Amino acid sequence: MPAIKITTSAPVIIGNSVIRGRGSLIQGLRSRLTVRNTRGVGIYPNVAGLSPGRFASLEKVYDVRMENNLLEGTGGICIRQYRGDAARGETITVRRNVVKNIDGRQSDGNGGYSDKAFN
Repeated sequence: MPAIKITTSAPVIIGNSVIRGRGSLIQGLRSRLTVRNTRGVGIYPNVAGLSPGRFASLEKVYDVRMENNLLEGTGGICIRQYRGDAARGETITVRRNVVKNIDGRQSDGNGGYSDKAFN
């Protein structure tokens, strides 16, 4: 389960926040999303076959801006299928973020990792 699930194409702003979770921290479909000055902390799942969730997992996006965030212990950022209109100023902007311990390895369920990675 994501910590935050966005199910609207209306603009959403997440700012000055701390988000923690075992799954994806922010999940969205057809999003117009801004995330600023937010700390995202992934928690090791300790379930065999599961990987730490992503800071953001977004699909079919119109406009995304991620700035000045700290991503720690997550599976990174995944953005698929840009559907915006650049003529209207809709873009994907990811800048000035700090990442620590980004890891996509799967848990072995015993406090360690298997040799598989997620896609």
